[in-house]
Amino acid sequence: MQPSIYPSKVDLWLAAVLILAPITAVGMGVYLALTGEAEGWISVFTGCFMAVVMAAFTLPCHYTLDDRGLHIRCGLMEDHILLQDIRQVTPTFNPLAAPALSIRRVRIDTAHRSFLISPRNRERFIEELEQRQSSLPKLTSE
Repeated sequence: MQPSIYPSKVDLWLAAVLILAPITAVGMGVYLALTGEAEGWISVFTGCFMAVVMAAFTLPCHYTLDDRGLHIRCGLMEDHILLQDIRQVTPTFNPLAAPALSIRRVRIDTAHRSFLISPRNRERFIEELEQRQSSLPKLTSE
């Protein structure tokens, strides 16, 4: 089966915060600098720095399913979960920090930890994940 890439769903309010915060800092800084306030350049630098850091930790944000597992990529952060390690998959609206750009999320539990992600098509993602898990070879005990 071919790998499937699921982009993160993006909540409008979160996109607005991520975009408007650095733009506001830069805008205020430019205004202050143009009115003769030397501190304006600090605001410009801070806004540009915020934009770079936010982009580095959010772009790209997607989830790749293949026959071996799930690869989570959100900016510089990456995780890989093997299909056989997944114990439970649950739709959730958990707002905890996670590699997700929406609170409409999927909780993935393994034996050692939980992951929160927000695929754009949540139902299709869960369906495909369960299908890929069911096609894993069954271990037999002898």
